[in-house]
Amino acid sequence: MATGKEILNDAKQKMAKSGDALQRTLADIRAGQANASLLNSVKVEYYGAPTPLNQVASITIPEARQLLITPYDESVLEEIVNMIPCPDGDENAPLQALIFDSYYDSYKGVVCYVRIIDGKVKPGTKVKLMATNKVY
Repeated sequence: MATGKEILNDAKQKMAKSGDALQRTLADIRAGQANASLLNSVKVEYYGAPTPLNQVASITIPEARQLLITPYDESVLEEIVNMIPCPDGDENAPLQALIFDSYYDSYKGVVCYVRIIDGKVKPGTKVKLMATNKVY
C-alpha cells in the first residue's frame, strides 16, 4: 500500500504533466498575435528527411502580427513555402501577407516570395511594407 508521501509525489508529477500539456495546447491558440510556436508542427523535406522548420530556418517576430522565416539554405525555400499551413483568414479583409524572401533579377526587378494571410492581390493592388512603412 502506498504511503501518503508517495501518493502526494505521484499527484504532483501528474499535475506537472497536465500543466505542460496545457501550455503546449495554449501555445497553438491564435490570439491575433504572431507566435512562432504555431509553426512547431511544420516539418519540411530536407535532404530526404522530414525536418522541423526551426532546424532549417530562423523564425522571428518583427511585429505583433508578423512571422519572418529565413531559411539557412536557399534550396529549402520552396519546400518551406509549400509546407506552411494555408491561411484561414478572410478573403474580403484588408490584405495581410508574409514576405518569405526576395531577390533582385536584372530582367524582372525585385522578386518576392509571399504568403497571403488575409485579403487578396489583384493587378494594381497597393502594398505597404511594414518594415519601411512605404507603399508600392
